[in-house]
This record gives sequence, structure tokens and C-alpha cells, in this order.
Amino acid sequence: MNGKKQMSFALNSNFFSAHPPIFLKREERRKNKLIRLIKIFLLLIFLSATAFGLKALAEAVLNWDFLKIKKFQIINPPIYSMQQVHSIISRQPENILALDLQSLKNELLALPEIKSVSMNKIMPSSVEIRFELEKPVFQIEISKKEYQIVAENGKIIACCSVLQPELMILKNITPETLPLIIEQKKELEPLFNRLEYISYQKPFGLILKLRECTELILVGRENFSKKIDLYLQVKKELPANSEKIIKADLRFNNRFYLEFLPGGVNEG
Repeated sequence: MNGKKQMSFALNSNFFSAHPPIFLKREERRKNKLIRLIKIFLLLIFLSATAFGLKALAEAVLNWDFLKIKKFQIINPPIYSMQQVHSIISRQPENILALDLQSLKNELLALPEIKSVSMNKIMPSSVEIRFELEKPVFQIEISKKEYQIVAENGKIIACCSVLQPELMILKNITPETLPLIIEQKKELEPLFNRLEYISYQKPFGLILKLRECTELILVGRENFSKKIDLYLQVKKELPANSEKIIKADLRFNNRFYLEFLPGGVNEG
């Protein structure tokens, strides 16, 4: 009998070892949950401390005098828009690490005079900016105090309040006639030192005013210099009232037509 009780107790002990009571499982789950919460809490503290430390480090780096931009080295600076370039540069971050080169490049390329731009950071405190500029060729006289600067491709790249002596002057030009003058650039360039101004009138085309004579000259579409030289040579053989010529039409081969002031003599 005693043997049976002992065997029964042993079986019950094995059963409870293999199958603990429900309240023990609940207690173990609570303990594991608490441990997980503590781990999460400690992880959050660690991450917060790390983020705070990184923020403080970033602020320290951004405010470090060693990395503040001390010089923008500009190569081939713009002729007409340097003031706008300085204004754009002045709005950039002081720290070289915070400077966004692509953003700066986009702002500079928005200036009409700038054809292309490249730039490099020279650590720790310099930035090199290299410009390629549109080539100015003409200036449109809007008034005696306003001139539009025109590049060789016809693009208006700047406005000036004073005459630019290195550029050819255009007068009475419209957006429709400007391209027609641009396409004659190669014919006009050899005459640069002789030109007072260039105009355009439909249906006659290009009209030139030379410094060396008072009349207007219609030159057609080619051989400007050759036609003008020939005309001036022939003009010397005209009567004394040749100073009354107001217009010389050289558009046709082997002949020209003259328009005189009233009282002059028409010659052809």
C-alpha cells in the first residue's frame, strides 16, 4: 500500500514539473514583459543620448571657425552681373560643409550673362567658382541712359545705363529684326571701328551709319566692306554737293542709288 502511495506522489510530482500551474506561467510572462520594457526604455535612453550628442557635435562642427568660408575665388568673373553674383554668394551658409554647390550653381545659372559655371570646395575654408560667359557683341540703344546688352546668340544678357564702347550700337530694333542683324555678325565685325550705329528697316534691310560720312548706307546681305569701300571711292568723283547725300543704296551689284537733300543732284 505504501509503495502505491509513493508511486502516485512521484507521478504527481513529475506531472507538475512538466506542467507547472497556470499562475506560475502568468508570473513568468509578467517578468519577461517587464524585462523587455526595461530593455526598450534603456534603448530609448541610449538613442536619445546618441541623437543629442550627434546634434551637439553637428552644431559644434557647423559653428567651427576652422570650417567657415573665408574666400570665394571667382575665375573669369561676369562683366555686367557681378553685383548679382555677390548677392547670391552672400545668402549662402557660412560653413563649407553646409554649402550646397548644386543649389548655388542653379542660382548663378539663372543670370542671363552666365553660360556655364563649375565650382569646387577647397577645404577647409575656400570655394572656387569658374564662369563661362555669354559673349556680348551688340548693345541696343533704348535711350541715352538705357542700353540692352546682346550676346552673339541674340540673347539679352544685361542692361546698362552707359554706352559700352567695345560693343556695336543698334538703334530702332525690334524683337523681330534683332535675329536678322545677329545673322550678319561676321559681315559687321570688320566694320566695328567705322560704325556709328546699325539699324534695320523693312523692306530695305540693314542700314549702317558710318563715322566717316553723314549719309545712311543700305548694304544688302553680303560683301559689306567691299561695297562700302567702292562707294566711298566713287563718291570722291561726285559733284561738290555730295555732302547733300542722305542715303546710299548699295544692295545691288555693280550699281548704287543715292538720295539727296532737296536741291541736290540725283546720281546713279
